[in-house]
Amino acid sequence: QGNPGTNGTNGVDGTPGGPVGPQGSIGLTGLTGAIGPTGAQGVAGNTGPTGSQGATGSNGINGATGSAGPTGPAGNFSGTFEGEVVFTGSISANGANNTIGRAGSNGGEGVRIGNSRFTFNKPNEPIEFTRDLDATAAQIFDSGIFISIRDNKLTLPKSSELAGDLPATKEIGDIITLLLISLDGKITINPGEGGSLVGSAIVGNGLQRIIYIRFTNVNRGEETYVVY
Repeated sequence: QGNPGTNGTNGVDGTPGGPVGPQGSIGLTGLTGAIGPTGAQGVAGNTGPTGSQGATGSNGINGATGSAGPTGPAGNFSGTFEGEVVFTGSISANGANNTIGRAGSNGGEGVRIGNSRFTFNKPNEPIEFTRDLDATAAQIFDSGIFISIRDNKLTLPKSSELAGDLPATKEIGDIITLLLISLDGKITINPGEGGSLVGSAIVGNGLQRIIYIRFTNVNRGEETYVVY
């Protein structure tokens, strides 16, 4: 039998390892970036101003076309037209104080009546008188025709009375026209207070004569006229 084997040499202890380092901390999660601000809304463009409405034409007189605007409705008008006005329809100026045109002496200015069919209305009958007559302003304006029988004197109204019955827009140079007819005898024309006469004062027997009363002053309290 063989000899027993020799015991093996004990192993050398290993060099002890360094301590295990602590576990590293978990890194911080990066912060979520802030949401950027919402961009400002673009400013809306301003709405352009509404164009001003064209002026409405003046109310037409009996359907006349209004100037600078649509045709005015038919109806009445109260006011003053400036400049040239052309009417193409029928016109009735029924106001108590109507003036067409104005005093002036410039060439090319004036009022033209383009129709041979026009009239002047005298609402009252002619005045017949057989004795001297002091005519009233109403007789002068509303009759305008005086018929004398026999020799008579016709005295015209005071200038203030006549001027007082003229339209409010009266001016120097306004003229009243009268027709005098003498059927038997003669008529002697006698201007009233504030009036004077140029020419003959007599309308002979059996004759007729148109006379003009022209105002030379229309200021209140200073009215004067001349008979031609």
